Amino acid sequence: PPPPPPPLFFHAQAGIRPQPRSRGLGDVYKRQVEKIVYKNTAQGELKVHIFHAAPNTIQNSALILFHGGGFNSGSPQQFYPQARYLADFGITVICAEYRIKNKHKTTREYSVMDAKSVMRWVYQNADELNISVDRIAVGGGSAGGYLASAVGIIEGFDDPEDDTSTPISPAALVLYNPGLELSLKGRNNNGRGKGRKNESTLLSINNGYPPSLVLIGTEDWLTPVSKVESFCFLVKEAGSDCKMAIYDQQEHGFFNSKRNLYDTTIRSHHFLAEQGLVLPPK
Repeated sequence: PPPPPPPLFFHAQAGIRPQPRSRGLGDVYKRQVEKIVYKNTAQGELKVHIFHAAPNTIQNSALILFHGGGFNSGSPQQFYPQARYLADFGITVICAEYRIKNKHKTTREYSVMDAKSVMRWVYQNADELNISVDRIAVGGGSAGGYLASAVGIIEGFDDPEDDTSTPISPAALVLYNPGLELSLKGRNNNGRGKGRKNESTLLSINNGYPPSLVLIGTEDWLTPVSKVESFCFLVKEAGSDCKMAIYDQQEHGFFNSKRNLYDTTIRSHHFLAEQGLVLPPK
């Protein structure tokens, strides 16, 4: 394993709001969501849930968010609070549907395939969405965090209907307790991948990998802090920035709780502002 990284990260106290408080998520205007079909599959339509940037703030940027749920369950609504908040600062936020086992009876490979499809759809419709193709960030939680971390670098898993000449090159990553090493064939009773080696983001990081923010709890059962430290070390070695926000005594999925929603969203906002993708907090 790589040596421990230099001090790239900071510890965050879960449930403690940073001061001064800029604005609360509960104060955010209830922005309407636009739903558009981006793909038709044998299992049904897949939609993007779009929160357009507020008028007079538009930064011609986008953030695509993939929900969690272990590729079995989940919904784009998971990230509606973050989407409504961030859209007020000039970024168009797109919460994406993708095929999952419980609803579509599909395996994990189809989730990756759909993640690549939605990225290409956004690139291809960037002009209509008032987005610059070089200003598209990606994020997600848990399984969705894996999709976000891997979508720009994983080989294969392309939908035959996709125009694969469309590049997938995220401008930045926001990863909420992401899976970084997962089997895309599912697991057997011993928890080991069936039929395919683990598809590890750590093994695929190369030059040009996007600057990244990882928000992680110290008690995460899926991705230990040491794994995120290795991830950040490799991202830095590839020439990009990587930040960690470590939440003490917090378990997997901690960012979903009301206790942590504000802090994790504000930290994501600051990171995206550092990348020049959103207006800074007020």
